[in-house]
Amino acid sequence: MKTLAFLLHTHLLLGLSAVALALAAQVQLGEQPHADAGLAALFFATLLDYNLHRLWTLKAMQGLPTKGKYAWAVGHKALIKTVAIVAAVFLSITVFFLHRQQGVLLLVLAGVTLLYSLPLSAKMFSSFGLLRIQA
Repeated sequence: MKTLAFLLHTHLLLGLSAVALALAAQVQLGEQPHADAGLAALFFATLLDYNLHRLWTLKAMQGLPTKGKYAWAVGHKALIKTVAIVAAVFLSITVFFLHRQQGVLLLVLAGVTLLYSLPLSAKMFSSFGLLRIQA
């Protein structure tokens, strides 16, 4: 049970799922599925984003949750920070092995991703992020 909690709460399962989805897309496009630096960057970028988002959310919360999806994170904040740091280091390494088009796409998607999860404070907005926009 601890292993499952680790996989779920550190978002390793989400990173693996993102890679599996990319491999499935390669098959759907009629290509032979292949692992490359783009898939590694996708995995580490997913890990980094989801763990940073969890850390930002914990920081923004007033009280410490005792149950729910954030309860595990409160007790394992150091582990989540470690996973985020390791993901950032390996993402930085994989960026050097990307093709130019992959790097440009990664930068655009990284910008949208940060706008989605990062709360930006300004005088006009008390807390703005794409995550908070509702239709």
